[in-house]
Amino acid sequence: MRIRVIALLMGLLLGVHGLAMAETGLSITTTAPENVVSIEQMFGDDKVLLSVKDPSGNPVHGLNQENFTVTAAGRTARILSAEPVSESLDVPRNIVLVLDNSFSMIQRNAVKPLLEGVDELLKIARPIDHVQVVVFSKDPVNLGGRDLHVKTFASQQVVELKNFVSGIYKDHTTSTTVLYEGILAGLDLIRATPENEPRFMVVFSDGEDLNSAYKSDDVLNASRGIDNFHLYTIDYMPVATKNKFLTEIAEGNRGEIWKATSETNLVPIFQSVASRMVYYYMVTYLFPTTGNLGVSPEGLNIDEVENFDALAMEKPETVQLDISRKIDASGLQFRPAVDSAYSIERWTLKVSNDAGVLFTEFGKGLPPAEILLPLDLNTLGALAAGGNIRASMEVVDSKGQTVELASAPVTVNPVRTKGNLTVAPASLNLDEVTNFDAAGGPTVMRKADQTSLTLRPVVEAPHGVSRWSVTVANGAGTLAERSGEGVPEAEITVPLEAGDLDRVAAGGDIKVTMEVQDQMGQNLVLAAKPVKVNLIRTTGSLTVSPGGV
Repeated sequence: MRIRVIALLMGLLLGVHGLAMAETGLSITTTAPENVVSIEQMFGDDKVLLSVKDPSGNPVHGLNQENFTVTAAGRTARILSAEPVSESLDVPRNIVLVLDNSFSMIQRNAVKPLLEGVDELLKIARPIDHVQVVVFSKDPVNLGGRDLHVKTFASQQVVELKNFVSGIYKDHTTSTTVLYEGILAGLDLIRATPENEPRFMVVFSDGEDLNSAYKSDDVLNASRGIDNFHLYTIDYMPVATKNKFLTEIAEGNRGEIWKATSETNLVPIFQSVASRMVYYYMVTYLFPTTGNLGVSPEGLNIDEVENFDALAMEKPETVQLDISRKIDASGLQFRPAVDSAYSIERWTLKVSNDAGVLFTEFGKGLPPAEILLPLDLNTLGALAAGGNIRASMEVVDSKGQTVELASAPVTVNPVRTKGNLTVAPASLNLDEVTNFDAAGGPTVMRKADQTSLTLRPVVEAPHGVSRWSVTVANGAGTLAERSGEGVPEAEITVPLEAGDLDRVAAGGDIKVTMEVQDQMGQNLVLAAKPVKVNLIRTTGSLTVSPGGV
């Protein structure tokens, strides 16, 4: 049977929301759904004392950690241990025995079975348990501000307790019955024990109260308001029905009553009472801390523009590529979400790729809802070369539990815009013939062996080409220009006009460059290997002598 525990877990936190677990409660079940699980005491936020009964109210023994489930606020706890109280040395039990030692016990031949029953009860006592005995006495003592005709004895040694009880029934039976005063004394002793420890009180009586200075209502009122204790009564009065007072005080204090009809019933009844004190389980548990780590954007595009210089490429080992880069995001944003029943002690965020650690951040307490990793433009080369970005966060809660949160990898897409430009022919022969006329001066005639240049651009532009322009120039200035929209043609012909030959001859090698702009507004510059200009001059002079005839 699944039950909602009324006692609330104070001090547990609902992780990022900061709500007390006390607002949600704790649910505890066993693998046998018919069992009735009751919470007896909370010990902090990770340990609880439970009792388990079957549908008939009998104790359920032999359970272990595999038999319990603890849930709260939608979380399922990890059960660390589940020990019977008789085996656990973590928490002592407090047991108070109120024994009727009136002379009638001897008359009814009940002393021997009673001592045997007390021995059975004391078998469950451990060295850490605190056991106290209350018996009737003709001499009063002051307890709780009252003069009560009782005698008390406390010990953690079973032998001492047995010797005390046997000595009482041997030499100190009384002619009076002060049951109410005995119970009042037992309640005072229970009230003085720690509330966070298991507390039990057993009352044995073989007759009605005859001589107490207090009434049954005084006892019932005194028993109210004492939390976390169980009161069991054994009725050995010589009547067939259960005593009304002993029934009421037991059932009103989380206990029960047994009716002993003869001295032969006493030992089994004391054994039953003892069983009620050993079917408690100390269950230790932890709610796992969980969470997730989100990251945005999910991918980064790094645009690389590699400008081309054919002349520099002839010696690549001495040339650093002219690459410009830009990225489509200013940074990465991490969003940790931690779900914990406990407070968070510390956290560490690590961001890395194949090239190594890019970023480390740490802090105490709950991590912030957002953590920003700025992207340094100066390190884009290493970022592009390191592959996808991985992020992980280690979170440690107040219980020492460590949880690793990992984000989805951030995909890094290096987008490279590049190309090359070749020009044919690689060299140009320019024939220059200078005719000489002594009277009119020299006359120069020029002729090139090629009438045009052929440009062959190859452009890799993932974003597409918007426009392009070509410039043909030498030391004397611009020789020709071309431009167009979209992707340049595979071959572009630039004619060499006859009128340009003078500038070709005067300016040295021809340099051809192409500037390409993609759809993202990025400019790519391609420089072809210069066209070598070979100037071949044919000249001469003629003189006649004598100068006159």
